[in-house]
Amino acid sequence: MQKAELATVVGHGKYRQVEVRRQVNAPIENVWHAITIADQVQKWWAPGVIDAREGGSIKLGRDGDDCDSDGPGLDGKIKVFIPPHIFVFTWHDDYDDAGLVRFDLVQVGSNITQVTLVQNVPCKDAIAAVAGWHELVERLGKYLISGKSVTVPENDARFRALYSMYEAAMG
Repeated sequence: MQKAELATVVGHGKYRQVEVRRQVNAPIENVWHAITIADQVQKWWAPGVIDAREGGSIKLGRDGDDCDSDGPGLDGKIKVFIPPHIFVFTWHDDYDDAGLVRFDLVQVGSNITQVTLVQNVPCKDAIAAVAGWHELVERLGKYLISGKSVTVPENDARFRALYSMYEAAMG
């Protein structure tokens, strides 16, 4: 993987801002549905329920506990819902509004959408967050291209490789 493909992590103090920016081969409406409709989200992220409106709830993960085999479950509230461009939600009650997750979508070609995902996370969670979001956006892109479910490998090798890569890059 080339350095240009890395996500960014910036900030000082208590929080770090993680940003993953990728172009995916799909029209913006397809990307919007893939991130906001629970039946599609489960094909690249995790099963759950999304009340797709501002003020609605979003809950993802097995039995509400885990998004992946060992990741924290998502049990949040939708703060901004502007189809098909901006989707912002809280991760869970323990992360205050500083921990908002934001998807920004911009159509940059007839079948190309730029996806920008941003989250502020506690400093101690930055490496795991950037590796996890990097992998999730990859899986989103693969799902949009194939239309088939993209699951987390049993041994979670991709996440571990990304974690090591970001750990080395961030020093």
